[in-house]
Amino acid sequence: MSEDEIDDDECFYDMTELPSISPKSSEKNELENKISEPSTPLDELDENFYQIDEDTQHETIQPYIDEPLTPSDEINPNFHYTILTQKQYVELMMNYVDEVKDILQLPLTIIKLLLHYFKWNKQRLLEQFYEIDHNEFFQQAKIINPFSEKISINELTNICSICCSDEQKEMFSLECKHTFCNNCWKDYLINQIINEGHAQTIVCPDFQCEILVNDETITKFLDDNEFVKHIYAKIILNSYIDNNPRARWCPGKNCGYIINATSLTSAYNYAQLIICDHCQTSFCFQCAQPWHDPIKCILLLHWNKKLLDDSNTIVWLKVNTKICPKCKVNIEKDGGCNHMTCRNCRHEFCWLCFGKWSTHSKCNSYNGNQITDEMQNQYALILSRYMHYYDRFRNHEHSFDLESKLFEKIRPKLIRNEQQLSKNDIQIIEKAFNILLNCRRTLIYTYSFAYYLEKNNQSIVFEENQADLERICEELSELLEQDITKEIVLDKIKRKIYEKYQYCDTRRKVLLKHVKEGYINDYWQYHDEVKTIASNKV
Repeated sequence: MSEDEIDDDECFYDMTELPSISPKSSEKNELENKISEPSTPLDELDENFYQIDEDTQHETIQPYIDEPLTPSDEINPNFHYTILTQKQYVELMMNYVDEVKDILQLPLTIIKLLLHYFKWNKQRLLEQFYEIDHNEFFQQAKIINPFSEKISINELTNICSICCSDEQKEMFSLECKHTFCNNCWKDYLINQIINEGHAQTIVCPDFQCEILVNDETITKFLDDNEFVKHIYAKIILNSYIDNNPRARWCPGKNCGYIINATSLTSAYNYAQLIICDHCQTSFCFQCAQPWHDPIKCILLLHWNKKLLDDSNTIVWLKVNTKICPKCKVNIEKDGGCNHMTCRNCRHEFCWLCFGKWSTHSKCNSYNGNQITDEMQNQYALILSRYMHYYDRFRNHEHSFDLESKLFEKIRPKLIRNEQQLSKNDIQIIEKAFNILLNCRRTLIYTYSFAYYLEKNNQSIVFEENQADLERICEELSELLEQDITKEIVLDKIKRKIYEKYQYCDTRRKVLLKHVKEGYINDYWQYHDEVKTIASNKV
């Protein structure tokens, strides 16, 4: 990328080298043409405020996946992608390989290994190729330097280093000179592919050699084994996608389609909404999780881990730990004796009754009732905040599932149109459900987002927006729970449904806009837990 290009758009990654495949386009809902709805003004904030630091990218050869500063604008995202079949994606990657091959004038097999090593970053590959010594360049990539002197065939041995057989067998060696018979080569490659799951990282069988085996050699030895060739092709495809930050598998059940970013503006720095045309799954391009506006990917991943860990942790704390009556820290009993000494404050007390050990005689009653109450209060303080957000998070998840099932239940009736509803009525119902589910999904993640926030004036505004969105969602949900596939029922509440879903959608956009402003203007203050997450981030 030239300096002029960077000046024009600091966040743009030039993708013109990839052949374009008809970009995803969105069709306007007919409802918009039939019902005069007020237009929603585009977000005045530029979602591309966060600059990608390309110097950081060059420090290490890794897929450039940075922490998203904020989820991107769903209405007008500066992010474009195509949804490809596996065959289309392989063709795309091979075109990419051919272009690099034309520049470097190296064998195709070497180009594939180099691109894999550089995580399909052509710019980085070319920079390193022309900047550093070729011997060092190829050594780092675990490839024999093709510009070095070729090995003479008479230097090769006729004894296989694996089976050590002295029989006359066909022998083969990479340019590293380590020679093995064809049968051993074949067995080794099959084991690496089937049992180890390797493909582009298979190295020479010699235990001291790290030279990579190219795909031409692997294909040669697997020519008569269709099953292993199929597995090998699948691993190669996975490696293309896993090592390419511009590509993602669609996480939809049994989907198998691939999302490929065709032009990226801040694509590595934002949670990006993807909706798969094939299976209609909506997810985040950044972290491949279900779409989670307004929380950052890194906090969502930590929240999900917390959901898995804390249920067991809470139970364990209640069963195995108690709070020191003096300093209120958690203490684990690690021996059979009930005489406890707090390591924090050295207070000595009875594990059973919490009485002071120096005056302790027996535990036939709980003589520490007041302390026990304090202990319960301490546990309440530890757990109540988490449980507040956890309960509401789970509640909205449950509501989302129920409303999704309801929509799936009535959708066939709408298709069959047994009640002879007008096209406009059907569109109103469908749009109402789509908006309700979008709002419910946003509400789910507002609670994981709010869990990490410190209280301030802006968080109070956020909570007011959140409460308003919750209220209107419940009102819309109650309307849609009626038998709206019957014309006589729908006619009575159609206007209410229309007004509710419009207001619901508006409140959701207001909430998300405020969160985005908060990210830009540093409104949000986080608990120390977030600072710990950030400090541990690799």
